[in-house]
Amino acid sequence: MIKIGLIGCGNICNIAHIPAYKKISESRELKIIGTCDVIKEKAKNTAIITEAKNIFTDYHELLKLDLDLVDICTPTYTHSEIAIAAAKAGKDVICEKPIALTLKDAQEMINSSVQHKTRLFIAHVRRFDPRFQHIRNDIIQDKIGKPVYIRITERQWLPFSEDSWFWKSNLSGGVIIDIGVHIADMFRWFFNTEPVEVFATGRMVREEAKKNGTFDHVVVMYKFDRRETAFMEISWVFPSEGSTLYHYLDIVGSKGKIEYSNRDSNPTIMVTNRISLPRYSLLMSTFPEAFEKELNHFLDCIEYNTPSLITAQDSKKALEMCLAVGQSVREKKPIKLSF
Repeated sequence: MIKIGLIGCGNICNIAHIPAYKKISESRELKIIGTCDVIKEKAKNTAIITEAKNIFTDYHELLKLDLDLVDICTPTYTHSEIAIAAAKAGKDVICEKPIALTLKDAQEMINSSVQHKTRLFIAHVRRFDPRFQHIRNDIIQDKIGKPVYIRITERQWLPFSEDSWFWKSNLSGGVIIDIGVHIADMFRWFFNTEPVEVFATGRMVREEAKKNGTFDHVVVMYKFDRRETAFMEISWVFPSEGSTLYHYLDIVGSKGKIEYSNRDSNPTIMVTNRISLPRYSLLMSTFPEAFEKELNHFLDCIEYNTPSLITAQDSKKALEMCLAVGQSVREKKPIKLSF
């Protein structure tokens, strides 16, 4: 029996993690022992759904419970503090991406986990999404030859009001870290090599972005150490009507090409002068089973003491790639990277 405590009972916890745990519980023994959120009603509602007996608004109190694992689904700026406290309490940790907002915080999370002999798993769910796993397997099987160029576009309309923590760079990292960390990690995963330079340009388009001084549309180019090139466009700017997310991927190899878009998998409905997209899944960017595969893999790592498919160092490198993007946008020049 793996005993789990949930910290942060918002969207990602309730829409993704809890359904995944429920599915996993059909084939392995696990139990949600406690829930915690600074808003007590959220912790209480999640406890009802998961049949957890313990409800807290202070995560320090939850960490006193007899737990094997703490699952952190809180806003980004709280990740390091909570993960370090959990490691000191002897708990293994699953933490939603990104690992942290600074390299110092990320390294302290890793150091604390090593010092206290606990496991630290950062949830980069794209690595467990069947679509992207299939694409990577095609690359490994040499179906398109050596990848030389990757382009990934991810466009959203961030639905939150201007006072949301998402719009504050010092709390979320803005679009560069919130979305960019997914794509930066995918570049390293697909190329299986390291970036050496990045150049980026960004804009503050929406009023929410301007009022918070946060970039909401950014275009980026990475150079990698075997002369590969990667391009990403990340945006919270559009579309204002209809789809909440559009994702496009293009990989050019020495003897072929892979293309993928979720445009066709998200049917659009047009009624008079309004376009809308029915939300057949609450998780527009990721298949729900990807979260199940991800969390099940982390539980396997804990139960059988096996290595994870993605390490905390991988997560730190993705963060470093995104921090360099922010630096390039601000300084209007290429930034060297050295891992």
